[in-house]
Amino acid sequence: MAKRESRDRGRGHVLRDVTRLAFALVFAIAFGGLAAGPVQAGSEDVAMGLARAREALSRNDAGAAIGVLRPLAEAGNVEAQLQLAAIYNNGYGVPQDFTAAARWYARAAASGNAQAQNRLGLYYAAGTGVAQSFIDALKWYRLAAEQGDPQHQFDLAAMYDNGHGTPADPAEAARWYEKARAQGLAAASANLGILYLEGRGVAKDPARARELLAAAAEKGNARAQNNLGLIYVRGEGVAQDYAKAADLFQMAAEQGLKQAMLNLGVMYRNGFGRPQSETIAYDWYRRGGRAAATPEAAPKIDLADIDALYDSRLAAPFAGGWTMASYEKAAGQGDLLATFMLGYIHARGLGVARDYAKAARYFRKAADGGYVPAMTNLGLLSFRGLGTPQDFVMGYMWLNLASTGGHSEAIKLRAALRSRLTAGQINEAQALASQRWGAGGAQ
Repeated sequence: MAKRESRDRGRGHVLRDVTRLAFALVFAIAFGGLAAGPVQAGSEDVAMGLARAREALSRNDAGAAIGVLRPLAEAGNVEAQLQLAAIYNNGYGVPQDFTAAARWYARAAASGNAQAQNRLGLYYAAGTGVAQSFIDALKWYRLAAEQGDPQHQFDLAAMYDNGHGTPADPAEAARWYEKARAQGLAAASANLGILYLEGRGVAKDPARARELLAAAAEKGNARAQNNLGLIYVRGEGVAQDYAKAADLFQMAAEQGLKQAMLNLGVMYRNGFGRPQSETIAYDWYRRGGRAAATPEAAPKIDLADIDALYDSRLAAPFAGGWTMASYEKAAGQGDLLATFMLGYIHARGLGVARDYAKAARYFRKAADGGYVPAMTNLGLLSFRGLGTPQDFVMGYMWLNLASTGGHSEAIKLRAALRSRLTAGQINEAQALASQRWGAGGAQ
């Protein structure tokens, strides 16, 4: 299989941080209490069906929940459609499948549900589960925003701010940011403050900008804290105050904001508002260089540090008198635990020469048999190209299947490594996982 390349989307600038729309695709499943409106078709049977689905989800039986929800969703029940979409979006008990989630969000969106409209807009903006289309994203974001939710209004404002699906229109962005700000959304106050600071879409007004940024900063918004810190560094309409600026950078940096970490490094390096320290400055530069661009982004993982992950439920390799010969005999008889152990031994070079090709073969055999930790390790080897062709799509497919099996390490790796794939690669990997799942390739 040909090697598939990933794209590096990282970018950022020191001493400037204007919030933009982040197309994060991680949503919490709601086991009831979804913003779906009243139960449709008002029958007791529908209400009882939804209750049975929630009960099945509470005991981690997604298959039973889907069996109950699907006919209700097909009949037009919006709450059932939203719960199905959330199950597929999160890969809860089934392989994560944005395409399936998008279909159910589309059904609920067509019925006028604002939550579904906003999430469908997000899918179109990111190109996950559907072909990327900022025009379609703008359409669904607007329909959602017009129903009044401040987060939906913020998402629509960011589209106009960035010029996605429409020529950049800072005045329209300001109008929607103001609607969201009036309902208390700190992120909207932060972005509106930047517009006033730069005079885009509104008359330039540094005093109003400071007021808006300060309000958001007090609510803990990291970007507002960082941008307010920049105002005090430059003395824009206020007395220059390096100590206050450094405090603001520190608060934002401690939330994980990359630009604030770098800015705080500048303060320490130059002795501005902090005791001069090249050592502390370097540490913040280092952390800022590796940190996620936003506090909400997935954690970074250095795959070079990982050869293979062990199954903590198993005894240590070679414990209890096991030998290579006994592992090989048991594996030859179809013992999946012994097969996994052989893969781990060869991947780590435990008592044998390290051999990733052998490790990959054993992990694949155990994974094909449904052994979840083997799927995780096969995904890792595929991402690294060790013992098997480097293939991000296949790697993500195996991690998706392992996540469905409840392997916590696979769930973390899937979240951390997703940024290495394009939206098209993620869609392909999810389709492959769903095919294998449907064919009984994972248990």
